[in-house]
Amino acid sequence: MTDLYREQFDPQNDFPIREKVDKYYVILFTARCGSHLLGHRLHQTGKMGFPLEYFNPMNFKQWQKRFKTRGFEDTYRMIKRFRTSPNGCFGAKFRFDFYETFRKKCKYDEVFPQAKHICIRREDILGQAVSLAKAKMTGKFISFQEPESDYTYDYEMIKKALVSIVINNARIKYFIAKTGLDCCEVTYEELVNAPARVINKIAKYLDVDLESSLDLSYKSLPKKQGDERNMQFKERFIRESKEGGKDKDLEQIWYLLPTSGRAYCRAAAKSFRERLMRVIGLGK
Repeated sequence: MTDLYREQFDPQNDFPIREKVDKYYVILFTARCGSHLLGHRLHQTGKMGFPLEYFNPMNFKQWQKRFKTRGFEDTYRMIKRFRTSPNGCFGAKFRFDFYETFRKKCKYDEVFPQAKHICIRREDILGQAVSLAKAKMTGKFISFQEPESDYTYDYEMIKKALVSIVINNARIKYFIAKTGLDCCEVTYEELVNAPARVINKIAKYLDVDLESSLDLSYKSLPKKQGDERNMQFKERFIRESKEGGKDKDLEQIWYLLPTSGRAYCRAAAKSFRERLMRVIGLGK
């Protein structure tokens, strides 16, 4: 079993006790897209709480253990007491598949009243897939954890990770469009290359005043886990996908869609092919 990121529960990461939250926000993410780095960057401002996966079932049990609470409401109240920044801002993170479940099971608008939402994604989704496959093999999802084993190249595992990421990115976009969710979108690449710009963008979106000279020289940030082998695995995956008919793997995405969505996409693709054939003079 993957060990938890234990430092998240450390009282050293607490803010002075605060009984009232004035601003709520939620970060939506897919696995291995840089959400943990974003959470630490926001924490270091001292004005945007410390957004973590508080409601992940394994994490929530640890919060209950720390605060000696049992029910959801008492535990959540204690988390907010210690993880709301002095200006009244509280944030939390949700991997999107769990976010959908959480939103259905609880009175979301009461848990996060008038919350704003931030979505982080990676532009390099194949690199994200390699990173996810690696994390599943090693049990190391953040640089602060120790690996449980080494990792090796596995075409099937990378493929499954890639398909999962593509589907979940699409689900997030669909959910945002369907619900009209107010959402600020950022990318991992932007966060790495221009962290101050990303943090200022989010602060403006949340209506949080930051110091004019933002100090982002934070020594305990999560470190990049990618190495030369990640790049080699990407190149090998692309090469193998082009060989031996493996480029047909994309067809398997259909089977991750609901039946109705699968039928719609196939019908749309068929219609497009028929229109294309007519345009180039090969159809009726």
